[in-house]
Amino acid sequence: MANLREKVDVELENISSVLAELKKIEDKPDKTVAELAGMGTFLHNFYTGIENILKQILGAKGISVPMSSSWHRDLLIRASEEKIITETTRRQLAKW
Repeated sequence: MANLREKVDVELENISSVLAELKKIEDKPDKTVAELAGMGTFLHNFYTGIENILKQILGAKGISVPMSSSWHRDLLIRASEEKIITETTRRQLAKW
C-alpha cells in the first residue's frame, strides 16, 4: 500500500492536470455549454482532490474524518484545527 507521501503526490499530480485543463478553457471567450460543463467538472475534481489530501493526512494522524451531512465543511474545520491548513485557506476553500 502506498504511503501518505505517495498518496498525496498522486492527488497533487491530478490537481495539477485539472488546473492545466481548466486554464485552457478559462481564457476562451464565448464558451460553449459543453465547455462550461467541463469547467464545472474540473472545479469539482479540484475540490475533491483537496478533500482527498486532507482525509489522507487526518487518517495518517489517527484523526477521524467527520461523517455527517455537513462533512465537507467539518473536514475543513478539522483540518484547520489540526493545523493542516491555515484558517485563511479554510475560509478560501469554504467559498467553493
